[in-house]
Amino acid sequence: MAGAAQTSKRTPPALKAAAVLLVVAVVLLGVWVTGALISDDMNVAMALTAVWFGIVGLACLLAVRARRDLLLPVLGTFVAAAVAIGGYLGYSSLVDQEVNETVAVGAPAGEAPQEPGAAAPAQNVQLATGGFESGAHETSGTAAVVELAEGGRVLTLTGFETDPGPDLRVYLATDRDASESEDLGALKGNVGDQQYELPEGADLDRLSTVVIWCRAFSVEFGSAALTE
Repeated sequence: MAGAAQTSKRTPPALKAAAVLLVVAVVLLGVWVTGALISDDMNVAMALTAVWFGIVGLACLLAVRARRDLLLPVLGTFVAAAVAIGGYLGYSSLVDQEVNETVAVGAPAGEAPQEPGAAAPAQNVQLATGGFESGAHETSGTAAVVELAEGGRVLTLTGFETDPGPDLRVYLATDRDASESEDLGALKGNVGDQQYELPEGADLDRLSTVVIWCRAFSVEFGSAALTE
């Protein structure tokens, strides 16, 4: 009778919902700590993340042994979160994303030929350029800042290639560690020519380094120092 009474216990829906949220929060917090805070080495960060998944999975198994009615909200949520996060990290780290945009090209500043007394023709002007150097991953190509004839400035990446990775961003930064930076958005592809709009008023004298930054693991994939 005691066994039957224990089997018939029901966990309140609010507690089950809290268990789901707790598992998701623990998994995400662990991925952030192991991936972004402990190490700047991507391979070490991914290994630590895998270890964290193992620890949380074991804790979930122990929890549901004592409360079988929490099997689905606890263990089911962990499996779903691990598959989703692990699948994203694995896919984005192994599969190339290639783009081939038509990018703006400008004549170097001060090199536009013009006859004496003639108005300068409206044209794109290349303000700065620099070649990529490898960081944690082999990276190559050229970065350039182009002022458009119709107004505005863009950053172009040409002949560009780096390794695939999760949550790669393009930063215009003060240095290759991105101590201070403007986030220009997600890297459109780890291979190919691509273009990004620069924020109005971005100070190229201060933000003179283009950095490909893996936000998931706080790792610099590669960078290019811009010079006039």
